[in-house]
Amino acid sequence: MQHRMSTGRTLWLGAIAVSHLAWVGGVLADQVHLADGSLLMGTVRRLEENRLTVETDFSGTLTIEASKVAGITSTRRLHVQLKTGERVAGELFYAPNSPQVVKGSAFGDLAVSLADVTAIWESDATPPDHGARAAEAARKQEQQMEQLKEEHRKELEVLHGRIEAEAAKWTAQLEMGLNGQTGTTETTAFNGRGELRRTTQKERLLAYIQGRYSQQDNVRSINEILGGIELEVDMNERWFAFGRIGLEFDEFEELDLRSTASSGVGYFFIREPDHELKARAGAGYQHESFMDGTTEDEGIVEAGVEYMKQIAPWLLFKHSTTYHPTLSDPASDYRIVAETSGTIPLEGDKGWKIKLGMRNEFDSLPRPDVERLDTFYTINLVYELLK
Repeated sequence: MQHRMSTGRTLWLGAIAVSHLAWVGGVLADQVHLADGSLLMGTVRRLEENRLTVETDFSGTLTIEASKVAGITSTRRLHVQLKTGERVAGELFYAPNSPQVVKGSAFGDLAVSLADVTAIWESDATPPDHGARAAEAARKQEQQMEQLKEEHRKELEVLHGRIEAEAAKWTAQLEMGLNGQTGTTETTAFNGRGELRRTTQKERLLAYIQGRYSQQDNVRSINEILGGIELEVDMNERWFAFGRIGLEFDEFEELDLRSTASSGVGYFFIREPDHELKARAGAGYQHESFMDGTTEDEGIVEAGVEYMKQIAPWLLFKHSTTYHPTLSDPASDYRIVAETSGTIPLEGDKGWKIKLGMRNEFDSLPRPDVERLDTFYTINLVYELLK
């Protein structure tokens, strides 16, 4: 009987010992309380970059997002770093619905929010290198700033290019030809032209005045002055609108004043920096007053073509033809003006040039004793005042 009781007591004590050891083992293991209420047993290794690493016997090493962890209990001394940069060491304790506690720290038992904890590591582990990460973050931020600066610089270059392209460019030039003769016959002949141009990305404005004068033995044989303003405004890459005003005086055509005003549209067939071909068509009004007191007023049609080609660095070729028939009798009453020129820069000074030109003016119904075709040739010295 006594032997049986001794055996039973031994078995009961052994069961209590085994149960106690199991309980102690559970207490000694770290406890991770998850936000969903479940409990994870294992060894907390590290919390870094919002991820908690826990080593378990049943599933190896687990990585848990910090936002899913409610609290940690550990009887081991762990190091804790807060968002403020402060670091404390102590045992961790957490009870549901209570704050996280760091026990036995240099500041005593310290209650913290796990959301304010940026890192946890074991005593014999390497602390998180936040300085290196901060340096890397600073380097990336500096790279981003440099990239933004480069993008901003490129945007400024594009904007500057647009401003330059749209900015008005003014050019002006004078040209003059003069010849004479003394002796048995005294002859003086002069022709000249001055022009001012304003060019933008979408507009072209020309204002000009030119004249011819010639006399022999103090008797005038040529006395003519022309002037005008021409404006072209682009509607798109090819099409443009134009407006033109022209004034003319010619003593030997007995013309006191011929004024024309016209407008219409034009089209570029070729549009390159050194090669252009364009045509225009429109309508307008012409007034003529003559030295005998008579006047004529007519509606007119305008059609014209202009060609420009930089044939070589030393030769610029230009040609234009303008056709002005009247609306009342276009078949028999019309004027045609054609101008052709070649310009050669003088070597060593781009401001000075030689211009060879020819102008033909045909009037189908001229005044009595006036030729229908007026042609003259020029060899002028040109100087660019603005370029």
